[in-house]
Amino acid sequence: MRFERLDLLRYGGFQDVTLSFPKGKRDLHVIYGPNEAGKSTTLCAIRDFLFGFPHHIAGDWMTAAPLLRVGACLEQDGTVFEGVRRRGRNQTLFAADDKTPLDDLPLRTWLGGLDAKGFEAAWALDHARLRDGGEEMRRLKDDAGLQILAAGLGLEGVGKLAATLQDDVNSEWKSGRARSALQQAKLKLKELQQTLRQDTTTARQLSTANRALSVSESERLACEKEAQALGVRRRTNSRLRMTSVPIQKLMETEAEIAAFPHWDLTVQDCARIEKILENLHREEEALSAARQKLEAVSGQVRDCGEPHPVLAEQDAIRALLGRGVLVERLDAAAGDRQARLTRDGIWLEQFWARHGCKPDVLPDLPELDDLDRRLQERALLHTQEQDLRDRLRETEQALNALHPQSVSEADENGNGERLRLFRLELDEARSLGPLDERIDGLSEAIARQEEVTASAYGALLPWRATGADRKAELTALALPDMAALEEEARLRAGLEEQRRVAREDEQAAETDRAHLEQQRRRLEESGQAVSREQLSAARQERDRLWQEMERHFQSGACPPPAMREAFGVLVQNADGLADRRHDHAEQSAQLAALSRQVEDLALKAGDARRRATHAEAELDRRDAAWAALLGTLGAPVLPPAPLQVWIARRQAALAAEEQLQGTRAQLQAAMQTRADMSRRLQAFVPVCPSERLAVQIRQAASVLERDEALAKQNETRNADQRRLQEAVAKGTAALAGLERKLAQWDEDWALACQACRYPGRPDRADLRDVHDARVIQTRMESEQKEQAAETRDIAAFRTELGTFLQRHGQGSAAELEAFLTQALAREQKRQNVVQAHAALEAEVAQKDLKIASLVADLAPVRSTLGLGPDDDLRHALSRACERAALCDRRDELRDQILQAGNGRPIDVLLEEARETDPEQLEEEFEAIEAETVALNARRSEVDERLFTARKVLDDLENARGVHETAEEIQETEADIAERASRYVSLRLQQLMLSRLVEQGRQQAHGPLLSRAGVLFSRLTLGRYVGLATEEDGSDGLVLAGCRPGNTALVPVHAMSEGTRDQLYLALRLASVEQALERGIRLPFLADDLFVTFDEERTEAGLKILAEISEKTQVLFFTHHGYILNQSKEIGCLTEL
Repeated sequence: MRFERLDLLRYGGFQDVTLSFPKGKRDLHVIYGPNEAGKSTTLCAIRDFLFGFPHHIAGDWMTAAPLLRVGACLEQDGTVFEGVRRRGRNQTLFAADDKTPLDDLPLRTWLGGLDAKGFEAAWALDHARLRDGGEEMRRLKDDAGLQILAAGLGLEGVGKLAATLQDDVNSEWKSGRARSALQQAKLKLKELQQTLRQDTTTARQLSTANRALSVSESERLACEKEAQALGVRRRTNSRLRMTSVPIQKLMETEAEIAAFPHWDLTVQDCARIEKILENLHREEEALSAARQKLEAVSGQVRDCGEPHPVLAEQDAIRALLGRGVLVERLDAAAGDRQARLTRDGIWLEQFWARHGCKPDVLPDLPELDDLDRRLQERALLHTQEQDLRDRLRETEQALNALHPQSVSEADENGNGERLRLFRLELDEARSLGPLDERIDGLSEAIARQEEVTASAYGALLPWRATGADRKAELTALALPDMAALEEEARLRAGLEEQRRVAREDEQAAETDRAHLEQQRRRLEESGQAVSREQLSAARQERDRLWQEMERHFQSGACPPPAMREAFGVLVQNADGLADRRHDHAEQSAQLAALSRQVEDLALKAGDARRRATHAEAELDRRDAAWAALLGTLGAPVLPPAPLQVWIARRQAALAAEEQLQGTRAQLQAAMQTRADMSRRLQAFVPVCPSERLAVQIRQAASVLERDEALAKQNETRNADQRRLQEAVAKGTAALAGLERKLAQWDEDWALACQACRYPGRPDRADLRDVHDARVIQTRMESEQKEQAAETRDIAAFRTELGTFLQRHGQGSAAELEAFLTQALAREQKRQNVVQAHAALEAEVAQKDLKIASLVADLAPVRSTLGLGPDDDLRHALSRACERAALCDRRDELRDQILQAGNGRPIDVLLEEARETDPEQLEEEFEAIEAETVALNARRSEVDERLFTARKVLDDLENARGVHETAEEIQETEADIAERASRYVSLRLQQLMLSRLVEQGRQQAHGPLLSRAGVLFSRLTLGRYVGLATEEDGSDGLVLAGCRPGNTALVPVHAMSEGTRDQLYLALRLASVEQALERGIRLPFLADDLFVTFDEERTEAGLKILAEISEKTQVLFFTHHGYILNQSKEIGCLTEL
C-alpha cells in the first residue's frame, strides 16, 4: 500500500493543500520544511486518515473540530482507494465528494488489522523514539533477546516490563521466601485457626463491668455537684474580701472631700495653672534684667558720637596704598633692568664684531627656524650618502667573495623532474600507512584466529571432523528443522515443568498433611475433641454387645453379669463421647475438618505423584525418540536445549573459519602491496637490506632530503649572485642621485640667506649664535618700552598721594594708612553698640506682650476660685490640687470595687460591705479551702475507679469472638484464592514474555541479525563490520558490534550515543525488511531520524532508505537543509 496523494482540506494550519507522491523506481519522498511549517501536522493527518480522529486532537486550533477534513488517495497492486476522513463517532469515512459514506473494511484489510499504536510501532519512527530506543538497548545490555525484541517490534520499556513482572510474581509467591503475600496469608490463616475462640466474653462479666461503671459515674457526678457548690461559696467569699477594704477607704476619702469648697478643678487643670504661674514669674524677672541692660547701652551710644569724614574716602585711599606697594617694587627692579640692558648691548657689539658686520636688522625667528630645517636636511643627505657608500662597498666585497659556480638550466630541470617523481613515489609509499604493523597485526590475528577456530571446533564435541576440509564437512551436516527443535524444546520444558510442579505439589501436600496430622493428634490428646469416627466406633461396639444380649433374652437366658457390666461401660462410654462431642462442638468440628483435610491432602499427594510419574515416563519416551532422530540425521545426540547451544557454536565455528580465511587473504594482499612498493622505490635508492617498508621509507626519505638539500643549495647560490648584482646597480644609481640633491641644496641655501640677511656661515653653531642675538635684540626693545611706561606710573602715584596727605594732615603713606585703620575701628565699635541697643528694645517689647498674655490666661482661674486681683492665687491653687487628688483616688476606689463586684451595682456592694464582718470572712475562707482539699482527694479516687471500670468494659466489648474470627478466616481464605489467581496470571504473562524473548534470542542467529549487521556497518561507514552475540556467563546472550580486523567485540552499552541510535535504526530497518519479505507492504514514516548523525552517516542512512523505497513507500520528514541537498539525487522532494 502506498499514498498517491494526501489532501489537507481543513486540518491544523492547512487549508486546501494537496501533497502528491508520484511513483518511481525509488518510492522515497523527502518532505522538507522549516520549523512551524507543518511537518508534525502532516504526520498526524496521515495517522488520522488511516485510523480515524482520536478523542483529543491538536489540529482544531484554526478550524472547528466538526469541520476538520483529511483526504487521501491510496494504491495497492493496481487498486485505488480514495476517500475523506471526518471527525465523529460512527461513520467517519466518506467518498471524495465528502457526502457518500464508505466502508473502511478495505482500508483495515490493507493495514493488516493494525491499529494506530501497532502501525506507529512497526512502520513509523521519529528522532525521539530513536533516541529512546538506543537508550533502551543500553539498559538491556545483558539480554540480546530483549534488545532485539524491543528494536525489532518497535516496543519501548520491554526491559522494565520484564523486571516489573518478575517483581510482581516474586511479591505474590516465591519458594523459600517468607515475606511473599501468599506465605503471609497462609501464616495469618494458621494463626487465626489456632486462636479460634480464645477471646470470649460472658454476659456475667459484662453485667459486672456495667454495674461498676454506673456506680463510679454516680459518685463522679456527686463530686462535681459538691465542687460547684464550693465554687459558688469561694467566689462569694472572695468578692466580699476584695470589696470590704476598698469600700472602707472610699468612705474615708469622701469625708475628706466634703471638708473642701466645691472647686471643679482636676489635677491636670491644677498642673496647667501652676505651669502658667511659673512662666509668669520667669518672664517678669527676665523683663527687669532686659530694662537694666537697655539703659546701660543707651549711654554707650551717646558716648560714641558721629562717623569721621575720612571714612567716606576709604576706598580711594586703599586703592592708592595698593598701588604704592607696586611702585616700590618697580623702583627696586629699575636698577636690575638697567644692568641687563647694559649687558645685552655689550653682547650685541661683540656679535657684530665676530661676524664683521655693521649693526643691522637680524632675521626673524621663523626665518631662522627655516634655515635650521635646511641644515638638518643637508645633514640627513650627508648621512644617507655615507651609509650608501658603506653598503655599496660591502655588497661589492660579498659579490667578489661569492664562488662563481653555476649549473646549466637543462641539468637543473632534469634534476627537478627526478626529485618530483621521487617525492610522488615516497608519498604514495607513506599513504599506505602502517603497512608493516598491519601485516604484523594480521599475522598475530591469524595466530589468534587459528586458536579461536580450534577452540570453536573443540567446543563441538562430541562431533569431530573425519576429513581435511572440516568446514565443508560441518556445513554439509544435516540438522533438525529449527521449528521442530523449538517445538521439542518447548515440549520438554513443559514436561520438565509439569514434573517439577507435580513434585513440588506432592512435597507441599505431604508437608501440609504432616502438619494437619500433628494438629489432629494434639486435639485428640487434649481429651476435649471427639471425632465422628470415635463416636461411631463406640456406638457400634455398644450396639454389637446389645445384639448379643438380645440373643440371650430371646433364648430365655439372662446375660451374664460380666456382659451386663461391659454393656453398661460401653453405654456410659458412648454417652460420654456424645456429651463431650456436644459440649466441645467446635473442637470436634475442627477435628472432623482436620480429618477431611488430611484425606484430601493424601489424595492430592497421590495425584501429584501420578502426574510426576507420567511426566517422567513421557520424558524418557521423547528422549529415546529424539536420540533415534538425531542418529538418523547423523547429528550429535544431544538434548534440544544443548543442541541449540551446539548449533550456535557450529555457527560460531563456521564464522571463525570464514574470518580466518578472510584474514589470510588480507595478509597476502598486504604483503603483495609491500613488495610492489619496494620494487618501485629501488629505482631511486640503493637496495635496502630490510624488507620492512618503514625502513625503506626512512632510507628513501633520507636520500630525498639529501638531494633536495643539494638542489636547494645551488638554487640559493645563483639567487644570491643575482640579488647582489642588482643591489650594486641600485646603490650606484642612488649615490648619483644624492650628489645631485647636495648641489641643489647649496644653491637653495645661498638664496635663502640673501633673502633674510643672514650674516653667518652654513653651520649650526653660527645659526645658534644668530638666533641668540635675535632673541637679545628683541628683549632689549621690549624692556626699554616697559621702563618708560613705569616711569610715567610712578610720577602719577606720587602726585595723588600728596593730595590725600595734605587733606588729612598726615606726613607719609604709612601714617595715612594708620589713621584710616583707627577711624574704621571706632566706627565698627559704634555700629556694634547701636545694634545691641535695637535688639534690647525688641526684647523688652516682646516680653511685655508675653506677660500680658499670661495674666489674661489667669483671669478665669481667679474667677473660678472666687479670688480678687490682690488675693494669693498660689495658696488657693494648692488646696484645689489637694481636693482634685482626693477626687481621683475616690474614682479609682469606685472602679476597683465595681471590678471586684462582678457586675453588681455600687449601692448593692456598699450594702453588703456594711453587713459583713471581715474576721468572719477569713474563717469562712479557711473552711472552704479545707473542704476543697478533701473533695479533690475523694474525686481522684472516684476518677481512678471510673477509669478502671471503663477500661475493663472496653476490653470486654472489643474482645473478638468466634463469629469475628470465622469471618476473618473466610476473608483470609478468599484473599489466598485471589492472590493465587493473580500469581497464575502474572506467571503466564511472564512465560509468554520469556517465550517472545527466547524467540528473539533464536532470531539473533538468523537473517535478522545478519541483515541488521550489514545495515549497521553501512550506517557506521565501516567502523563496525557487523553484529554478533556472545555468552555472558549467566546463560544469556549479549549483543555486540564487530570491529574490523577481528578485534574485541564492543557491547552495546560501551558504544557512543549516536552509534547506539544507528544500531537501533539498523535493527528496526531489518525488521521492516523482514515484514516486506513476508508480503506486508505499508508506507514507512520517518521523522528526522538523523539528528545525532554526522553528514557522512546521514548520507549512508538516506541511501539505505532509498533501497527500502524500492520495495515500499518511504516518507521522510526533515527541516535540515543539508539533508535536502543530499537527497536531491535519490528521492522526490516536497516542500511545505
